[in-house]
Amino acid sequence: ANQLFDRFMQLVTQYHGTERGMAFYADRMNLTPKYLSRVVKEASGRSGPEWIDAYVVLEAKNLLRYSSESIKEIVYKLNFPNSSVFNKFFRLHTGMSPSEYRRQGVR
Repeated sequence: ANQLFDRFMQLVTQYHGTERGMAFYADRMNLTPKYLSRVVKEASGRSGPEWIDAYVVLEAKNLLRYSSESIKEIVYKLNFPNSSVFNKFFRLHTGMSPSEYRRQGVR
């Protein structure tokens, strides 16, 4: 289980910017999404989508804080369909909008 979890995390590290569905990761590992989800939860105590979201939030925070890219460019880079979806996602996970986060320079 730990080896599968480690492989999942390697894939999330590599693809979180473009792939957010468990089906993608399960397919890469030749597993069913249901089985992979169970293994990840058992090995880490967190669900697969929670791990994926955590990586996306971390990447978004880094881009907002350390790059000069516009929020629109970040939306595109992280493969969100539009700014509104990205704003909702970011606010849900951080409690503030991307522009508020950038202005505050919070970690």
